[in-house]
Amino acid sequence: MGAHFYFKRNINDDTAIVIPAGIWHNLINTGNIPLKLYSIYAPPNHPYGTVHVTKADAVAAEEGSGHGKANEVFGKTPDEWVTYTEFLVEEGLEDVKRGINATHILQEFILMGVLVGKGYSPEEAYKTVEELERTGESKLLQQSKNM
Repeated sequence: MGAHFYFKRNINDDTAIVIPAGIWHNLINTGNIPLKLYSIYAPPNHPYGTVHVTKADAVAAEEGSGHGKANEVFGKTPDEWVTYTEFLVEEGLEDVKRGINATHILQEFILMGVLVGKGYSPEEAYKTVEELERTGESKLLQQSKNM
């Protein structure tokens, strides 16, 4: 059974549309001028920095987001993710060699993994977490480092 739409309107420049949470929706540009769509989600539904230029791009991204192909998570196979995050593994092993405690290493690198999942590069995630510790913005990271 296909989707049934109960709301259909033509819109013009500077139009705002509010779609309540949980409501299936589809916006179609029937004009000849590119549509600029700004979406606000809470909680986020896409990794940080996601841009879909076309509907085909959005559909392809959804298929690779863990809802489609069984061997892919957000468009990468497990082995591609391992390769992509190799920088973080190498940095973690350096921390082990320096004698940093396991609790601190796990806290840092799990947080870095979360940031990578939100769209940060592994290098950006590493720099961000190190800065959170260095500046004291994360008291817990500072505490665990000194355990």
